[in-house]
Amino acid sequence: MFPSKETTGRFMTKSILCPGARMGIFQHPVKAEDENKAGVRLFCFPYAGGGASVFRHWQVGLPSQIQVCRVQLPGRERRMQEPPHTNLVQLVREMLDALLPCFEEKPFAFYGHSMGTRIVFETALQIRNRTGLTPVHMFMAACDAVGFPERPPAHTLPDDHFVDVIRQLKGTPEEVLANEELMNIFLPLLRADYRLKETYKPGETEPFACPITAFSGADDAETCAAGMLAWSRHGNDLHLKTFNGGHFFLHTHADALLSEIGNRLTQHAPATSRSTTIHAHL
Repeated sequence: MFPSKETTGRFMTKSILCPGARMGIFQHPVKAEDENKAGVRLFCFPYAGGGASVFRHWQVGLPSQIQVCRVQLPGRERRMQEPPHTNLVQLVREMLDALLPCFEEKPFAFYGHSMGTRIVFETALQIRNRTGLTPVHMFMAACDAVGFPERPPAHTLPDDHFVDVIRQLKGTPEEVLANEELMNIFLPLLRADYRLKETYKPGETEPFACPITAFSGADDAETCAAGMLAWSRHGNDLHLKTFNGGHFFLHTHADALLSEIGNRLTQHAPATSRSTTIHAHL
């Protein structure tokens, strides 16, 4: 989907206690609007071309004891001037060098959509290797499981064929795809994100000691039933949920999606009277 522009009027003014985020490694340290009182943090990673604003409305749609943490990747929105990463392992290593204390403070969960599922997987791997910690839940959406047979790579296609791949996902308006000036700006980001996802090969890994919920769209050509079921090999329990619609059901079925996430996570999050959103910027 074509990247959306993040609202800038409500930028956070208070930092949470993440010492590594202040080391100057990243342009935007972790910020918070208020002190964190939530019981579990939900870290969210977007699809190719997407940014943190994809999840800008999620906090109000989830129980207050779940704190939404929107990770901003290089090359988009407020980090548009930075080159996007094409090596997923390196991207996650740099992210955790800055943000690892945020995962150590309290229980955490992940949501990844399409490309975001690969970032979630590698992030969980590196956190486990570095700290022994495991998320309480992983939500993997709109992508077949890691290790399931891959489709032919799209990031190496000529521009016109690559644009056809984007068009088939039905998330980008045709007038945008036809606008040469806009596509000259955003096509490199989309191609870099596809390369990030398509070249990620973690090899054999031990299953995570947490449940996985795999979400899919009934009309999404990017996934298949066997590919979603294959997420079972990566966790200790698997829940499958299919929504009507295509690849971007997180927009078209947001309320139902958030209800599913909230129901799964509230068992890990004691009730609190206050809701806060953290924007976790790399």
